[in-house]
Amino acid sequence: MRPFRPTDSKVIFWLGLLLVILAFAPLAQAEPIAIAQSVHLNVSGDATQFELELDRDIEFSVFALADPYRVIIDLPEIDFQIPQVAGPLDNVMILAYRFGLFSAGKSRIVIDTVGPVAIADPVIHRPAGERPARLVVELSPISRELFLRDFALNGTSQLAALAPKAARTVTPSPEPRKVNAKPVIVIDPGHGGIDPGAISKSGVQEKYVVLEFAKHLASRLRSSGAFKVELTRDSDVFVRLDRRRNIAHQYQADLFLSIHADSITTSGVRGATVYTVSDKASDELAAALAAKENRADIIAGVQLEDVSDEVSDILIELARRDTRNRSLDFANFLVSEMSSKIKLNSNPHRSASFVVLKSADVPSVLIELGYLSNRKDTDALRSKSWQTKASSSIISAMERYFGPRVAKNN
Repeated sequence: MRPFRPTDSKVIFWLGLLLVILAFAPLAQAEPIAIAQSVHLNVSGDATQFELELDRDIEFSVFALADPYRVIIDLPEIDFQIPQVAGPLDNVMILAYRFGLFSAGKSRIVIDTVGPVAIADPVIHRPAGERPARLVVELSPISRELFLRDFALNGTSQLAALAPKAARTVTPSPEPRKVNAKPVIVIDPGHGGIDPGAISKSGVQEKYVVLEFAKHLASRLRSSGAFKVELTRDSDVFVRLDRRRNIAHQYQADLFLSIHADSITTSGVRGATVYTVSDKASDELAAALAAKENRADIIAGVQLEDVSDEVSDILIELARRDTRNRSLDFANFLVSEMSSKIKLNSNPHRSASFVVLKSADVPSVLIELGYLSNRKDTDALRSKSWQTKASSSIISAMERYFGPRVAKNN
């Protein structure tokens, strides 16, 4: 019997074949994304069934939250091939529902209910013949006391126990930045994932408009070579309000820009507006907008937690005053630059108590690019020409704000 030789052609062939099989095995095992094909609300007596048709059966969990009353369905990532529903529904139990990507690999459906509800055992029916898989959640009215005891997230029911826990992200302490380093800009495209934001009459969703503009602005800032730029999201995913602020802290941001595109009932109102934070709103419109934007976490089915009042610490309060003054400085530069390049609102600088702007040490402004309730604004926001002019005005304002520090890095 001759000795084994690793150079034998047969050995090399079989080893090569084994390596190819092992290399492609993970691809063969990858689970394709399930498709949501339609939604039906089936009413029977005082109960309503929320029925989601899928192309296969999947794992899911259901829980509820109070104040406001919501039922949450968490699923693996879903391709929702169904339209977003705007406005209140004609249903005695369900006010509205929305859906989208909640985090990487996870989708969420949030159902707003008229009041407290009992949740019958949620089930998913396997495909049968020509009938697709169906996820069915049945809701019926119940007293608040029973809802809080048996169904709400902090209750004792098995449904509440199924609620997924948010992962805690631990980030290392950032290294101290060099003196005169490039200014760090954190751009925050509002909304995302399950939270579409404002929706125009033609179906244009705020979350896509602001993400497109944020990427355009980030690209131009990076190309200038004078700034370091980070985004709070670069895809259609939901990000909590506190997480958006934390990202700015994580990157030691010198400036935080939250980008939005509002919608109001008066279609004639249009133009860009710059907002800064204040404890008292500058006007009713600013107060209403802040209240709407501050509900982003509720819209996505996030349980709000009590946060300690930082104002109790006098050192933080002093830092906050300085930060607000610097935010005002940048806002003034921004309004000045925008006024010569794009259409501004009749009252272009407003203030209100925006949660996302409440950072003690990062100058922050919220830019409403325009109103999706106005057709001219909607068309402009999606125009490359308008995006170029708007981003140019923001970059010019930054160059004035940072002054020699930017010039040194060019």
